[in-house]
Amino acid sequence: GQLLLSCGTSWVVFVPINEKETVIRERLLCDPFETMRGGAWGGMFSLESVAGKIDKIVTKYVSSAPNRAKHFDAAAEQAEPGCGGLVIDPTEDADRDFSACEPKNVARALMEGTARLLKDRLDALAESSGLRFSSAAMAGGPSNSKIWRKIIEETLGYEVNVSYAAHTGALGAARVARGKCSPVSAKEHWRGESCERKVTACERQGALARRGGIDSGEFVPNLYFLISEVSSIICLI
Repeated sequence: GQLLLSCGTSWVVFVPINEKETVIRERLLCDPFETMRGGAWGGMFSLESVAGKIDKIVTKYVSSAPNRAKHFDAAAEQAEPGCGGLVIDPTEDADRDFSACEPKNVARALMEGTARLLKDRLDALAESSGLRFSSAAMAGGPSNSKIWRKIIEETLGYEVNVSYAAHTGALGAARVARGKCSPVSAKEHWRGESCERKVTACERQGALARRGGIDSGEFVPNLYFLISEVSSIICLI
């Protein structure tokens, strides 16, 4: 099946799972997803705060420029796979000294290390639950990057698709605000005061998306899931 990768402050992996018991047994965050329509549950895990840890290393050893994401990509593209033997775990090595390493190798090693973390978690999930994946949909800032996508594809061993990249969340919020992402209206789905605040936030995101030239009413392929969290709504397409 297909999984979804949201690359924000924390990188979140979302997988559809038929049995709620499997989600609980695998110690995944559980979301109702399509259950109101008789479909699958959603299971989620994350690489917590990994983006900030990556940026800390990039800023110190690759580029501190305001547009350092572009420098990060360019440096990674110059490096050979394997990065001259350099291995980085971005969740553990944020304070490690890389001053003796070439910036291009640091850049690619960060990407390869992040992709390996994803693969390790997904391989463990597959071994314990029997779940298998044949493709992934990617959203968030890093999905704008061809080199990020290439390295993740090569590491996971299957295709990674990108539709709206960094704009996916805004477009999803616009669709939520128009009541097109849920089998019930947003205000019916999240009841009470907190519901009203979330819907208001979605409506603001929808207005921003429309001002940015995104038509929230257009057909969006591969609409995949709606996640409600304590302080936000993520809708990835």
